[in-house]
Amino acid sequence: DEDHQDLSRQLEAVENSIPSVGLVEESEDRLIDRITLYQHLKSSLNEYQPKLYQVLDDGKRLLISVSCSDLESQLNQLGEHWLHNTNKVSKELHRLETILKHWTRYQSESADLIHWLQSAKDTLEFWTQQSVTVPQELEMVRDHLNAFLEFSKEVDAKSSLKSSVLSTGNQLLRLKKVDTAALRSELSHIDGQWTDLLTNIPAVQEKLHQLQMDKLPSRHAISEVMTWISLMENVIQKDEENIKNSIGYQAIHEYLQKYKGFKIDINCKQLTVDFVNQSVLQISSQDVESKRSDKTDFAEQLGAMNKSWQILQGLVTEKIQLLEGLLESWSEYENNVQCLKTWFETQEKRLKQQHRIGDQTSVQNALKDCQDLEDL
Repeated sequence: DEDHQDLSRQLEAVENSIPSVGLVEESEDRLIDRITLYQHLKSSLNEYQPKLYQVLDDGKRLLISVSCSDLESQLNQLGEHWLHNTNKVSKELHRLETILKHWTRYQSESADLIHWLQSAKDTLEFWTQQSVTVPQELEMVRDHLNAFLEFSKEVDAKSSLKSSVLSTGNQLLRLKKVDTAALRSELSHIDGQWTDLLTNIPAVQEKLHQLQMDKLPSRHAISEVMTWISLMENVIQKDEENIKNSIGYQAIHEYLQKYKGFKIDINCKQLTVDFVNQSVLQISSQDVESKRSDKTDFAEQLGAMNKSWQILQGLVTEKIQLLEGLLESWSEYENNVQCLKTWFETQEKRLKQQHRIGDQTSVQNALKDCQDLEDL
């Protein structure tokens, strides 16, 4: 009875310490302060748990020999009281910790992305100017186009960061109870800047490509495309075995980015392929007998190029699909491994804190944890 009263007083003290209102401002400092408070409350409740189980077990044993509705009611109220407070504290603590975790990540990643977006905007403006300036030398045009393609690949590589920022930001919007207007505005601004970037890149690329084609004869263009196709086929063949032997998410991710870069190259080269296919129509309209053999030769080269081009497109698309599948599998595997590690670390800490499990409820909880582990 004395234990019951002590426990009731302790639970009441915890309940009175639970904040009755939420944070007015969910800043990092305020979140940390509130988390510290809830961690203390949770720790107190955990300390009372063995005593609670002992009181409940003693009470149940007593009820076996003595029928007392008041005692049964008191035991039920005590258990419900502890459970209510524990759930309330745990739920709010989890929410606050999740907000802090997401907020910290969002602050770091969004700062990087916003800085990069400004840099990318400046770069795009530079290339927009270059695309309307006619260089004198073909090599300079090539250099410009190649540099712009590298920029396009950089944009593609940043898409995962952009997705992470928007995803984390939207999760914060769902979790936070205050301070959402500024966050919502920033997310909208980031999304808008990204959309503008993707919208303007193709137009600049086409202009730079046109500057190149203005200085490059169609036959030379076909020859260059065929050389590039051959080079790509060699790279893909060489990567075949390396990809099979690659281990881990990071290794596969690097290959995926590599082949996404190839896809960007292909999209640009497609402009060349389209251009030379159009040029054959122009030649065929010139009904000059002396050029008949030239036209036949050109058509044969064009046919061979188109066939090789389609094969290459298929190979790269196939590789990207393969790598995306592998990446997903590795991600799932590594996440599961991390879950197991975290679980083992948690159990190790619990075992160190509690050298023996002395009551039925604790045994049942430990058994449930083990069953949950089997499902992983």
